[in-house]
Amino acid sequence: MKTYLLSLIATAAVAALVGFLSPEGNLGKYVKLVSMLLLLTVILAPLPTAIGSLRDLPALFRTGGEETGSEQESLQNVLDTTSKTYFAAELTERLEERFGVAPGEISPVIRWEERQGESIPAEVTLLLSGRAKWKDSAKMETYVRDLLGCPCHSAIDSG
Repeated sequence: MKTYLLSLIATAAVAALVGFLSPEGNLGKYVKLVSMLLLLTVILAPLPTAIGSLRDLPALFRTGGEETGSEQESLQNVLDTTSKTYFAAELTERLEERFGVAPGEISPVIRWEERQGESIPAEVTLLLSGRAKWKDSAKMETYVRDLLGCPCHSAIDSG
């Protein structure tokens, strides 16, 4: 873009200089016409690239199975990661509310497992810090075990 603008400014400056130095009369009119055509050519130079970009625009709005395999896999990975993050945040919030733990003092570390194409929690470790260290971790583990149906352990967060 910088190169384009510099080319445009240089061409405009040369066209103005040539127009200023050209003689009056028929020859001057032709010199100005050629200068303006040259300037117009420089202005319209990026047009083919812009049109090519517009051809690629519909690819941004594709839906359903039209994505390539790698695009679909990439989108699925983003969705899985976001879902897992949301799941961990919801579990944290429930534990904080149920056991009176201050925000940030408990964080679940979840090991995920793939079953029949779905990610499910296989094991949860509750990292306890601050005042949460003094809460009954066995009750928290039982709650998570009953809620998710997977083994749950707790550990003291040293960080």
